[in-house]
Amino acid sequence: MKNFRFNILPTLLPALLFLLNGSFVCADGIVLDYNFSEPQIIDGEDFCNVYIPECRSKTEAGKPVLPFFTARILLPQGARLNFVSSSSKKHELIINLKQPVQFGRSPISDGISANPGADSPDPTVYSGKDSYPSENARLISVQRLHGRDIALIAVYPVLYEPANSRLRFNTQITVNLSLENPPYKTASLPEVTNYDRFQEVMEFVDNPETHEPHFNIAAMFPSEDPASPVYDYLIITTEALSDAFTPLAQHKENAGLSVKISTVEEILSTWQGTDSATSLRQHIAHAYTNWNTKYVLLGGGVGTVPHRTAYGNVNVTTKNIPCDVYFACLDGSWNSNGNDIWGEPDDGENGGDVDLLAEVIVGRALVNTPAEASAFVEKTIRYELDEHTNAEHALLAGEDLGNGIHGGAALDKLLPSLENYAVNRLDDRYAPSGSWTGAEALQLLNASPHIVAHTGHANVQHALRLNNSSLSNLSNTSPFIVAGTGCHSGNFTHTGKCFAQAITTGSPHGAALAIMNTDLGWYGNNPGTEWMFSGEFMMRFFSRLLTKNEQGIATAFIKSREEMLGMIETGGNMPYRWCFFTFTFFGDPHTALKYDSLSVSSNTPLSVSGYAGGPLSSSSLIYTITNSGTGTLSWAASSSADWLEVSPSDGTITSGVTTNISVTLTSLAETLPPGKYTAAVCISNTLTGFTTVTPAFLNLSGNISFLTETSEVLEDADAIVTLEVIRHWHTNLLASVDYSTMDISATAGEDYTASSGTLHFQPGETSAQITIPILDDDISELTETFAVILSNATGTHAYLEAPATNIVTILDNDWHTHFSVNVAENKQRVGEPFNISATARTATGNTYTLFEEECVLYGLINEPVIHDTPFATNTWDYPLSAYKADGRTQSIYSPDDVGGPGLITALSIRLRQVYKHPLSNWTIRLKHTPHAEYGPYTGWETNDWTVALQTNITFQGAGWQSLDLATPFLYNGKDHLMVDFSFNNEKGTSSGNCYAAITETYQTLFYSSDNVYGDPLLWNETMTKGYIATVLPGVRFTRYKELPSEPPVIGTFADGEWTGLATVLSPSTNAVLYINDLNGHGGFSEPIEVSWRSFAEYLEFYGLPTDGSADNIDSDGDSFTNFEEWLAGTDPTDATSFLSIEEFKIQSDGSTQIKWKSIPGKVYDIESASSIEQGGTFSTTVSNILSRGYSTVETVETNSPANSQFYRIRLRTENSDL
Repeated sequence: MKNFRFNILPTLLPALLFLLNGSFVCADGIVLDYNFSEPQIIDGEDFCNVYIPECRSKTEAGKPVLPFFTARILLPQGARLNFVSSSSKKHELIINLKQPVQFGRSPISDGISANPGADSPDPTVYSGKDSYPSENARLISVQRLHGRDIALIAVYPVLYEPANSRLRFNTQITVNLSLENPPYKTASLPEVTNYDRFQEVMEFVDNPETHEPHFNIAAMFPSEDPASPVYDYLIITTEALSDAFTPLAQHKENAGLSVKISTVEEILSTWQGTDSATSLRQHIAHAYTNWNTKYVLLGGGVGTVPHRTAYGNVNVTTKNIPCDVYFACLDGSWNSNGNDIWGEPDDGENGGDVDLLAEVIVGRALVNTPAEASAFVEKTIRYELDEHTNAEHALLAGEDLGNGIHGGAALDKLLPSLENYAVNRLDDRYAPSGSWTGAEALQLLNASPHIVAHTGHANVQHALRLNNSSLSNLSNTSPFIVAGTGCHSGNFTHTGKCFAQAITTGSPHGAALAIMNTDLGWYGNNPGTEWMFSGEFMMRFFSRLLTKNEQGIATAFIKSREEMLGMIETGGNMPYRWCFFTFTFFGDPHTALKYDSLSVSSNTPLSVSGYAGGPLSSSSLIYTITNSGTGTLSWAASSSADWLEVSPSDGTITSGVTTNISVTLTSLAETLPPGKYTAAVCISNTLTGFTTVTPAFLNLSGNISFLTETSEVLEDADAIVTLEVIRHWHTNLLASVDYSTMDISATAGEDYTASSGTLHFQPGETSAQITIPILDDDISELTETFAVILSNATGTHAYLEAPATNIVTILDNDWHTHFSVNVAENKQRVGEPFNISATARTATGNTYTLFEEECVLYGLINEPVIHDTPFATNTWDYPLSAYKADGRTQSIYSPDDVGGPGLITALSIRLRQVYKHPLSNWTIRLKHTPHAEYGPYTGWETNDWTVALQTNITFQGAGWQSLDLATPFLYNGKDHLMVDFSFNNEKGTSSGNCYAAITETYQTLFYSSDNVYGDPLLWNETMTKGYIATVLPGVRFTRYKELPSEPPVIGTFADGEWTGLATVLSPSTNAVLYINDLNGHGGFSEPIEVSWRSFAEYLEFYGLPTDGSADNIDSDGDSFTNFEEWLAGTDPTDATSFLSIEEFKIQSDGSTQIKWKSIPGKVYDIESASSIEQGGTFSTTVSNILSRGYSTVETVETNSPANSQFYRIRLRTENSDL
């Protein structure tokens, strides 16, 4: 999702100037690019929801719920963040909405409700004119992990404009961080010097490249100096309980950890904090810094091991949330203002947030007596060592939370993470009596599930509809893991045992560990939002534990909680902050998730491919199974298909032993016809019922097919198309295959000769040919297609394979010259009718006698003007993206984009890369429009279009692809030009990749779908789907300047011919007449000269006096008289229309290149002089230069390059020089 660039201040990294993984370094801070998929808009009853796959959405009461991404940006050591800004160099898309964006609701909890009826859209946002949020990136907080500062930035790819009912979306957001490097010091941990911690930082951040090259990686490994002890695992308990924890310490030592037990008494006597919790945290920080401690077990409940309470505010404010986060996140004091409230949003150093990134993994054992401690230790060791009887079983218990809100719906969100588990449900939604009971919960808990999750009401001594006293009835043989979002069930500061303590330490049964709330839990107050707030933390935990290979349960808990950091509030109601503090881990911090003792070495499926009858690519695969438990297990293996054999099929394995299972194709596999076959390989632990299911695939192909799936042939009298059919294997055998033709758009008997027959392959023959005659005609038509189909392959191991159909395209050869246009004389006068004739032609030049229609007539200047859309150097998928079945792109081009007025006869689109997907009903339409951009004007246009081209097309290559318009468009050069591209395929294929210009305004409306909204040509103002973008497809316009002429329409043709009169109403020395039947056929006359009959007529045309008073006047101030402009053929009323030198260049060889404005057909001389003092003497250097365009370039040899030389252009006329 991310493409990164980063800039490091040179004061921090003086020698770091290089490129790394698409990143760059410069002097102004850190810059990173984040790329996003297009939003998905889901309309509801009154509001719409906006989703982007890479993003999450946070709920804030009354505010629009929009997707955002949490950027994690590592800051250079010692740098401080000044400010955050954002920008985007990609085009912005405008998404029009039918409904307002959904607004956030306040969370609710047991006994404390936000009164759902009071929630409504915030009028300051929904009735305001500003976008929400106001910018694409904002700072959440600067956190610190292992001595490194990390900026958390909320990146919003979508901004909402309620006033315009639209979203502004950017596919790429650039986040800019401005840094400074002051003498900057905080009360923080030292810089990371441990490689594992270094890797943890690098894996957490988006820009690991930013770490400084002076890091000494080798020095990060633990020291072997005995004077520097290493304690991976720290147990903190009282002297009275330390003996009870000794077996756990020994168990961890056996697992390879180094362990230390520190007593509360010695800690409080050694560390002098402001209170006992501060002293305890100082000791943990010392262990982290000096002993490389990673795991910390707090071995005691309230009154045994100190605890910290923290601040929370969600409709109620408290400072008493029991919060072990304080002991895991070791930077800063957590109370910088020194009051009696800890964990406030401004309690971090320098007034920022407190540290929320854990340096150590903390768990708490809720024990207060040696018996409870021993029970906890025994259950922990038993969970870690013994085989779980139901390692792949889970129980989900959801309660009716009231007001139509169901905990079962929240637990549905866990199902994707539990896809490999057998799941039992207790769910009030489906309970026969309306609610399940505590007795039912006990029954299912006693069946020893491995994972238990609960969403329902709870209190200090009640959860799962069980009281603490009910837990004495537990009898499960294997301990489970339980997580719940109910209120206070983990509140260990309450008098008496809390539910989490009772279920983990009250008996040998129950849970090995629990994750529960020490205070209120929170959930959404509307049906469908039950999973929010506390449920999101539980959902992230199980996802991290079960789908991301995070075997350490407490580690998964910590990492999943840190995935929620982007949601943590620093003001107002703060439900996510509250949940972050209260959701607490009660258990051993090192315990790993228990899996079934039967493990399969590889889940790679057997995948075999080849030809029916053989040969096949492979035939077997070996699976290694291992017993990771402590006892002997029995196993069984089987296949679901008779073409696959598993051997051996059962057996036993002792502890720590492996064995191999072979999965092999049987002989039946080579007797199967072509097809894709799937089987399941099942390997089971017969003691626990745990089963690993792995698919096996057999893909068999036929051996007879066409060499290609498409062919092309040019229509011609002697044309044939030859199609090659090939045999891939078993060529030593006899085989045959039938073939036949089928009409698609071509018609047998008119366009091609219908054919059918049988091809025979003799032993050793690998190919055969089918030939089909093509029929010629004199009809101009679009390309036509027919199919040749193979069928009925016969012979041993003879099977058809794709492509078994070849689509033949017949390219039309008629009317490539379309019309011949003849003018009787090549010199005509302005305004005087003259004879012309036109003849419809076939490709061979014969008269097409069937043409009896009318044609439009244009007078043009015979010089095509080619103009490209400026700055079209970026790439974009539209208008050619056929990723979805149909699409439409409606763009607005300014007069400057088009280049000027004239008859547009062709458009070209520039492809960045070759692709060959077909576009059905590819249509280009043009019209004048008064609109310069979209927004507030936005809509699909339906009226006044000129359909310039409509055909089926397949673009064949990269570069400029020219499209001759069947109906040319006469553009006035004043209005904006709207160009509409559309297509309508049956299904999607692939994206396009064209060149486009990024614009400052929204000039393109586009959309694509999979045949959801009908024909794109019919989309109108009622079609609300569509994005507007600051991007303009790069188009090359081919146009001819118009000369006014009459009549506008000629015809009707008779027997393919027409003769009549035409008049040109403006002069030109290079005029042509062009006719077009508006069906894709046109023709030009030879060039003619159209001149004024007299100087007076010329003056009259331009509105000047004809009485002689204007003859020698310079009417337009260009220093040429009206008479001189008549001779030059220029406009006497336009100061820019005059004879002038446009460009003057001295070439490397000393010659001079001169470019001047000219008139086609005029003759010019170049004259030169060495001096222009006292009039100078000019002599002709180059004479009789015939102009063929509106600019002429000539090169002049310079005899004396060291001296000055002066040049002038002279127009040669019959009567005078100018």
